Amino acid sequence: MPDRAIQELDTNALADLCRQHNQRYLEDGSGIPEYAYELFRRALADGDTAAWSAAVAIWQPQVRRWIVADGRFAKVGEPAEHFVDLCFLKTKRYIHAANFNSFRNLPSILGYMRRIAKSTLIDYWRKAEREARYQAGAEALETLS
Repeated sequence: MPDRAIQELDTNALADLCRQHNQRYLEDGSGIPEYAYELFRRALADGDTAAWSAAVAIWQPQVRRWIVADGRFAKVGEPAEHFVDLCFLKTKRYIHAANFNSFRNLPSILGYMRRIAKSTLIDYWRKAEREARYQAGAEALETLS
């Protein structure tokens, strides 16, 4: 389907096509990524809330897989959904109308989201480690007094 035809689809039809092609795209690259790219464009560059809701629903399982696959996830003690939600919040905050065109295709958006997911998990893990060291130090000082 030409780009113009994709742009003319209403958001519900676009989301349906995106759902149909998403799994094939992730499995073997045979799905049409332009559907998802257009859905993200509407959601992030145009601020279309229906497109954003659809994109989140479609891509949540993949973001969750990225989170759970990271070795640090088992150590943080938070549900995966916490990090999935943070990833989408940060994606929406960092990709917007002014910079959307720097993301030329779906792989560039997904790569950025994967980095957000990983860095969010790393930041949380580091904070938990610092707090654990601080708590251990505070307890050691308390025993000395």
